[in-house]
Parts: sequence; C-alpha cells; structure tokens
Amino acid sequence: MLTISTRAINVLNKNGIELFEGKAAWLQLSNDSFLSGWDKLYEDCPWGTVFQSRAFITTWYSNYQETYIPLFIVSFEGRRLTGLLLLAKTKDGLIIGAGDAQAEYQVWLATENNGNDFISKALKIVDSYLPNTKVQLKYIPDNAPMHWVNESTYFKARCLVKVYKQPLLKIKEDHFINELQKKNRREKLNRLKRIGNLQFVHITSYSEFEAILDKLALQFDFRKKAVFNTAVFLQDPKRKNFLLSLFKQGLLHTTVLKVNEDIIAANVSVFGKGWVHLQGVNTHAPSFAKYSPGILHLLMLGKQLASEGISVFDLTPGDDPYKGQLATNYKEAFHLIVSSPYQLQVSKLKLASAEGFKKLLLLIGYTPSKFKWYTWKLKDQYKHVFKKGLPFSIKYFVSRIITPNKENVYVFQHGQILPSFNGVTININSLSDMLCFDPKGSSLNSWAFFEDAMRRFEDGETCFSYCEKGQLQACVWLASAKSSKTANEPKLTGFYYHSILHNKKNLLLSVISTVVAMDQTHNVIYAHVRKGDKFICQTLKDLGFKRANSADSDN
Repeated sequence: MLTISTRAINVLNKNGIELFEGKAAWLQLSNDSFLSGWDKLYEDCPWGTVFQSRAFITTWYSNYQETYIPLFIVSFEGRRLTGLLLLAKTKDGLIIGAGDAQAEYQVWLATENNGNDFISKALKIVDSYLPNTKVQLKYIPDNAPMHWVNESTYFKARCLVKVYKQPLLKIKEDHFINELQKKNRREKLNRLKRIGNLQFVHITSYSEFEAILDKLALQFDFRKKAVFNTAVFLQDPKRKNFLLSLFKQGLLHTTVLKVNEDIIAANVSVFGKGWVHLQGVNTHAPSFAKYSPGILHLLMLGKQLASEGISVFDLTPGDDPYKGQLATNYKEAFHLIVSSPYQLQVSKLKLASAEGFKKLLLLIGYTPSKFKWYTWKLKDQYKHVFKKGLPFSIKYFVSRIITPNKENVYVFQHGQILPSFNGVTININSLSDMLCFDPKGSSLNSWAFFEDAMRRFEDGETCFSYCEKGQLQACVWLASAKSSKTANEPKLTGFYYHSILHNKKNLLLSVISTVVAMDQTHNVIYAHVRKGDKFICQTLKDLGFKRANSADSDN
C-alpha cells in the first residue's frame, strides 16, 4: 500500500505553472474555486473527454488513494484556469494519466489557444521535479494538439508516440434497423424469442444496477480468464465500488439483454459530452454464445442511443474482431511516452525490433496478436508444470507424447442401481464456482481450464460443479445427446477434481452419482475420460460404469 505523500508541493515557476502532489493535491481538490474552474475548462476544451471530468477523476482518486498518489499541473491567467494535466504516481514510480486503465483517454485540458504551450510547459516542470521519470498517457484523442512534440528539440529527444486505430460507430437509427433485419441476425433473435421473453432493458435505477453488478462481474471475469488469463474484478476489489459511484453521478450508460430473467448480454459504458465510450463492462453469457448475444445487444444499444440523441458510440482502440464488424469509420488515438533521451533510444530500438518481427510473422501467415496470444499461453502452461517439480513435469510431458488427446469410454445403464452416498449440493452452470478454480490442485493451469470451460459452454454442454470454502472441488460436464459429437446418447466429459479429493474419494463419487441420477431421459449415459486418469476411471467403475465397446475407446 502506498503512503500518501505529505509533501506540500506547490511550486510556482516563472512560466506560471503549478505542480501539486499528494497532500497539496488533496487540499486543492477541496478548493471550490479550483473545482468550478476545472468544470468550466472541461466543458470548453474541444478535445477533453468524460475521463477528464471532475466527477470521473475525483471518484477515481478517492477510490484508489491507497494505490496511487494524485499529481496534477495547472496554469492560470489571472484567476482563470487555462490548463490542467491530471496525473497519478504508481507504486513503482511511473507517472500515468489519472484513471489508469479505467480512463480510456488520458489527455490534458486547456483553452483552445493554449493547448500546445501548456502541455510542453507542464511536462517540463514534471521533469524538473521528478527527473528521468517516465510519463505515460494512453490514449490521447486525435483532435488534441500534438504539434509541440515535433516543434521542440527538447521533446523530439524524449517523446515516443505510437498510433492506434480508434473504431467508431456513428449513431444512425436506420443503420441499426437494417443490421438487425439481416437474415442471420433475425433468425437468432427469433430463436431467442422461442426460448422465452426476450427483453432489451435500459438500467436507470441505482438499485437495479447494484442488484445486477455481481452477475455482470462474473460474466466479465469468466470471459477475461478464458481469453486473456486475467480477472479484472477479482484482482481489483475496488472496481465495483468505483462503478457504483460513477453510476450514482450519471456517468454510466447501462443496458442488458435478457431472456426471461437471465441476463444473456450487457454493456456498461462511460458517457459524457454526447459520446458513449465502450469502457467499463461488455459481456455475454457463454452458454448463449451460439446466438451472438453480444453483437445483437450492441446493435439494439445503437437503436437506444439514437433515441437518446447520442451522436457517437466510441468502440475504443483494440484488436477485438467484433469492433471491426460494428465500426462505421475510424479515427486515430495516440499513446505518448515521455522519458529520458537514453530511455527513448532504448524504446525505439525495441519498437523497431518488434515491427521487424511483426512483418516476419505476417509473411509466414501469423498475425502479431495471435502469435503473442499463443506465446503467452504456452509460457503460462509450462510455468505451471515446472512449478510442480521435476517428477510431475516428466510425467506430464511423457503423457502428452504417449497418450495425446486419447480417451477411455465408459457406459452406465440407467437400469442399474447407483451406490448410495451422502448428498452434496451441486450447482449447475455456475460461473461463480468456476472462478474458484485453484490451479495448485490440478495439472491444468488456469488459462487452459477457463478456455476449455468457455468452449464447452459455447458447445452447449452443461456444467455440474461442487464448491466448498471458496474452492472448486470438482466439476463434470454433460454433453446432451443433441450436442454430443461422438454418440447419440448423453455423455459425461471434462472431469475435474482438486487433488485433495484423492483423500476424499466418496465426495467425488457423490458428485458424479448426483449428476448421473439427474439424467433419467435416456437408457444409457456415456463417460469419456482422458486415458491415463486412473483416479476417474476407478471412480466410474465404483459407480457401476463399464468399459464400452466404442470407436471412441482406445482398447
């Protein structure tokens, strides 16, 4: 935890620029005259975004004051505020735009004729008081003045500017009506309506938002774990409170798509200055993925924004494929890094090497983002394996060579009598249970577990799980006769158990027998088990499963 700086830094230099850090910054944030000047400057600044508004920044500073030290630079003409650069100091000494990753755009506010002059003076005063400290602003909107970077030898030697695409969705109601009328989308909407009551809901009540936020966070974290091996809400316990505070102040635009009472897609975006920014929570229920609820919801959201008079839905910089599907036009956004001349040269060399490598990848048919993703995955898996020690590592790699993706197949006749065990509470399709997965108790690393789970949900499989004391103990997947790709009968697959169940076998027996007992609509149920998993194979035999004479078996 950072200790808030008690230094009352408030230095007036010859250019009329003041720097506030720590305690002095907090005192300034309680100055009504300063705050009203900030509001006026924010409204007047052509390139300012909602992420520089007083409501957004003060909420973020307050919510994360144990993690970041507030730091900002101001300029006045008489009593009029003419420039404001909002920053924060991280625990490792980096200077970033206030809001960090939760502020999609990080840019200075200034009067229109003071944009270039103010930022150049502001960054120089930062360098004077915090020499050789890296300053980073990501992203800067393309209408912000950037001439100062190339017009000064001082900044040419210190600034690295990276350019990114900023996809935009211009709000025109006819566009969204036409998109939703396309055959494939119309069919998906009709299929959803056959499941139940399909509703698009604009959440305007704080109590409603508070009631659904936990569910949205679960969907969001589950998908992030599967795609990027990160869990935003789990890793940042303050995020929910931050979003609740923003909602109270009218800075969030929130909509959900529901089938009956189930939320199948949702969007929580930051709203201000006539724009809605895709920064907050954008998610969908993985079990409904085949209906493309995320895209359908965003198109319905476009119709809603048109009715509210919103001019632009900013899809924000990023490589997500769905942004390209939705974008109607593009702008540019900039990532600015200001450092010492030496650090700049090092950064340029790294960037040049990376660009050369990207071109090589494209020549051999790989996109850089896809290559990076595969590299991250392999690194994460091998790190997980080697952490478990040499004996496990040898066993892991040998099994991958001898029995890669091979399965044993077992069958249970429903006329048989299941052994009796103490009942356990089984949850069905519980994302909450999934997020209690403990990689220390499994040969699977976290990324592989969640990627596999998301694929199974998307294939229509049903997950049965048992969780105890905040730890996932066991789960098994049931592929229905319809979704099963290898048999015309349901099958159990994807068996997971925590290593502590080796000493609690009856618990695993109870979990599997409960799932088997739930399926009484077919004469038989199959179980597909990774060859070499002797513990599950023996558990199934104890329940009365027999080896099947199946093409899927490796016997």
